[in-house]
Amino acid sequence: MKKIISNIMGELILSYQENGYQEVLDTFTESDYINIATFNINSFINNSYLIHGLREIDVSTPVTLILNVPEGDYYHRRINYILRLLERERFGNLNVYFNFSNHAKLIMTNKIAYIGSQNFSDASRNNYELGVLVRELEQVQKIDSEIFGELKNNSVLYSTSEYNVRMEELSSLLNGSIKGIRQQIFTVYGDGYPVPEQEILDIHQAYFDKNKWRKFEELYSNFEEVINGIIHEYQEVLDQEAIQSYMNELNLSITQFISELEELSSFSIFQEESMMWEKLYENDTGDNVDYNMEKAVNVVREIKEEEFHQLEDLTDILISLFDSIEEQIQNVMDRIYEIREEMISRTLLFNETIIRNRQ
Repeated sequence: MKKIISNIMGELILSYQENGYQEVLDTFTESDYINIATFNINSFINNSYLIHGLREIDVSTPVTLILNVPEGDYYHRRINYILRLLERERFGNLNVYFNFSNHAKLIMTNKIAYIGSQNFSDASRNNYELGVLVRELEQVQKIDSEIFGELKNNSVLYSTSEYNVRMEELSSLLNGSIKGIRQQIFTVYGDGYPVPEQEILDIHQAYFDKNKWRKFEELYSNFEEVINGIIHEYQEVLDQEAIQSYMNELNLSITQFISELEELSSFSIFQEESMMWEKLYENDTGDNVDYNMEKAVNVVREIKEEEFHQLEDLTDILISLFDSIEEQIQNVMDRIYEIREEMISRTLLFNETIIRNRQ
């Protein structure tokens, strides 16, 4: 197999005691993606300049790293250390591939590419290294699709730890179903000084977003599904009794919270706006739209006040229920964190097995 891209224009760089691809590193924080192919990655320096730089990359920028694991003393220990060093939770959006035939070195973004002898390794700064910097964007795109793409397609993906997969799944679920709900439903009065801040339910300020409220109603069942999956896989190391206790309390709190606000949420989502327009049409003579709109709003406000004012007396109960929801979710998450090392270790073993079988 041979891949050829003709007429590549670039700048030849000989480097010693510095990175020949420093200009590429300088574009990391402002690039759409980062692609790195290296034979070796020096993972034994605690204050690695290169690894620290990758950890600073925002989660919105995908980083793809293809590396080999050179043979030598303590080979399997080196694999284990590298896998832990590159554990996904330490980075924003890092995807690691292994290619045991790779000796190529390519460090690039969508803006610039370095092709040469220098590894993505702190130690390689101490060597004389030779490479080419390519800045022409069309050529950079070809290098990405035809060269880096070829390497990636013939590499094996390092499986992210089960802990991080589950945490990302739970984080996505919670962000979609509970984040912002408290601020939408409860109103904070007071500025802290001299009037203390106080959280209350103001039925006229409470806002129920249709999609977000539906996700909140589904929170327990979706959360339970993920947690049950973790319990099934790690039942011998998890404190199942404690988790079940937290889950029961969570279910009770969510159910009661939704029950207390069910009619208000239904009115706000499905009736309030249409009722306002109906009242406007009933009273609109075409002479003063603003006056008639204000009148319609006040009529609906009075109806809402009459039907739901008693809910404001339940402010303390509702806040206590929401506090309980957040507390029980955190309790469950803390219990899962307790087995984090076990979850990561199993994934490391899985990856080591894949690596050995592909060699």
